[in-house]
Amino acid sequence: THPLLPEEDPAQFRDRHYLDVIGRLKPGVRREQAAAQLDVLGRRLERQYPDANRGKTIGIFGLKEDRVFGVRPTLLTLLAAVGFVLLIACANVANLLLARGAVREKELAIRAALGAGRGRIVRQLLTESVLLALLGGAAAVMLALWLTPLLLALAPADLQALEGAPAGASVNLPVLAFALLLSALSGVLFGLTPALQSARLDLGRRLKEGSRGTERKARARTLLVAAEIALSLVLLVGAGLMVRSFARLLEVRPGFQPDRLLVFSLTAPPTQSSERQVAQYQAIVERLRSLPGVAAAGAVSRLPLSRGNSARSFNLAGGDAEYEADLRVATGDYFRTLGIPLIQGRDFSAHDVATAPAVAVVNQALARRVFSGRDPLGQRFWFFPEQPIEIVGVVGNVRHHGLASAPRPEVYLPLAQSYWPSMTVAMRSAGRDPLALVPAAQRAIWSLDPEMPLAELKTMDRVVSDSLEQRRFSMLLLALFASVALLLAAVGLYGAVAYAVSQRTREFAIRMALGALPRQVVRMILGQALRITLAGLACGIAAALGLTHLIAGL
Repeated sequence: THPLLPEEDPAQFRDRHYLDVIGRLKPGVRREQAAAQLDVLGRRLERQYPDANRGKTIGIFGLKEDRVFGVRPTLLTLLAAVGFVLLIACANVANLLLARGAVREKELAIRAALGAGRGRIVRQLLTESVLLALLGGAAAVMLALWLTPLLLALAPADLQALEGAPAGASVNLPVLAFALLLSALSGVLFGLTPALQSARLDLGRRLKEGSRGTERKARARTLLVAAEIALSLVLLVGAGLMVRSFARLLEVRPGFQPDRLLVFSLTAPPTQSSERQVAQYQAIVERLRSLPGVAAAGAVSRLPLSRGNSARSFNLAGGDAEYEADLRVATGDYFRTLGIPLIQGRDFSAHDVATAPAVAVVNQALARRVFSGRDPLGQRFWFFPEQPIEIVGVVGNVRHHGLASAPRPEVYLPLAQSYWPSMTVAMRSAGRDPLALVPAAQRAIWSLDPEMPLAELKTMDRVVSDSLEQRRFSMLLLALFASVALLLAAVGLYGAVAYAVSQRTREFAIRMALGALPRQVVRMILGQALRITLAGLACGIAAALGLTHLIAGL
């Protein structure tokens, strides 16, 4: 049945586009072919029923895409962050392998002198790097098994279940296989350059010079460290932008006052008639309003920031243009309870009963978009041909779909003249703690219906906080990855400088023997580290400028 017209046959409402259709493609049929056929069907329906289907099209998309649609930006952002951390870690390993290869040059030269070919030496070094990578991957898997429950405890509900996926987010066999394969590939890719560098041997010179590194390897290590610094800077900038965006969201005014509000859902028995259910909801609100410590009480069909919505198309009296608005069914005193300001006209009153002319309250977004400066009070519109509705009030905009979403046009209908199968009750406490009202509210409702449960009971502050949990989780993880990246880059820079110092010990001793002061040697070493850091910062800033545009789109 239709929520607003429970007595009517819903099959007769051709202009009610609120159902989702799920189908399975035949074997061998591509999505493009199905989309083309549905497009033809949509155009045919538009020609046959222009009043109900003008401008309506039929879209097609995968069910899996629909399930992960809400978390896709989060997952892609985290995937990029993990990729950056992996690249930094691999660059560190490659740097260490280059240094290790320089130390082992005499050993490798002896092997080559005894008959080992370049290919055999490369295979040996690649085997060592892959084994090192696999051991690191195995250790990472053990760490992931320990950390995954902790991260999932902090994750939002839709990310925990991946929008209804049966397995949810867990470390399973495909994840283990992917981790080990990625470890092996990392060992090959980032161990190949050090292996090739170490295999280019000049036997006579290497046997004479021992383990002193070459200038080419020093340049390679410097480039790797600079790349680490650049990647870590990109992650730090991304984390900073996410934190700044989250801070701005916390400053956004939702259009209502969430403090001291207790909310919960009620569903009347489906065996009752629609008139009986409406009367029961009204009686419950009246009983709750009279409780001690309750400043105001009201009910609405769709609570702000609750991820639910009901949109309807409507026409103005004397016009052919079709508009769309989000529909809410509310009791009297709902706007005062939530602190939604009344801009023009009046609120719902006790005179707005089922036998009285139908009335509605609209928000400012609808008044501006539909009436373009004209006075909306007294204007009439139709949700259904036989039900003209008069606008009696205009209220402030509410960000129903999220603090980051602009307010949409909304129409509020009085519960006494409409019907909705379930309602969300809001109670404003006269004290500081709205949860203190829970026992009295339960007794009041159960005195009217002992079998009616209070579902999703929470404070409105918690509702606002829950609406931000996905962004909060993304911000925390990105900040964590950025911190790890910064630590890895610092370790890489320390390793590169420490190795360079160890290779130049003889040079420094000679300089000091010729009169150089210790602080001059320290200044020389720090200058080398600073040049590497500045090179990495320059590249990182250039990449971060492009990142700002990407994150702005997210």
